[in-house]
Amino acid sequence: MRLRRTIRAWGRHEGGAAAVEYAFILPMFVMLVMGVISTAQLASAINGMHFAVAEAARCWAVNATTCGSTTATVTFAQSRYVGPDIHPTFLAGSADCGRTVTVTGSYTLELAITEIAVPLSAAACYPAANLT
Repeated sequence: MRLRRTIRAWGRHEGGAAAVEYAFILPMFVMLVMGVISTAQLASAINGMHFAVAEAARCWAVNATTCGSTTATVTFAQSRYVGPDIHPTFLAGSADCGRTVTVTGSYTLELAITEIAVPLSAAACYPAANLT
C-alpha cells in the first residue's frame, strides 16, 4: 500500500521535467548547429576556389610580370585561395577562350555520425590577346 502511494506521488512530481526535455533536445540542436557550420565551411571553400581561379586567370592574361608562366600563375592562385584547408590543386593552361586556370579539391562534410567527401572543382578562362 505504501509503495503505491509512493509511486503515485512520484508520477505527479514535476521537478526535473525541464531537465529531461532539455536532454532530449540538446543532441539534436548540437547536430543542427554543427551541420550548419560544416555547410558554411563548404560554401566558403567553393567561394574561395572560384575567386582564386578567376583572379589567377585574369592575372595570367593581363599581368605578365606577376603571372608570366604557368608556375607563377599557380603560385598566385594558391596565394589568392582563402578558405578551409582542403589542399586544392591548381592547374594553368591555354585554351580557345584564352588563359585558363582550374582547381580541384575535396571537402569532408561532417554530418553527425558520418562524413561525406564532397569533390569540388572550379575553372576560369580570361581572354588573352597573344597566347604563347
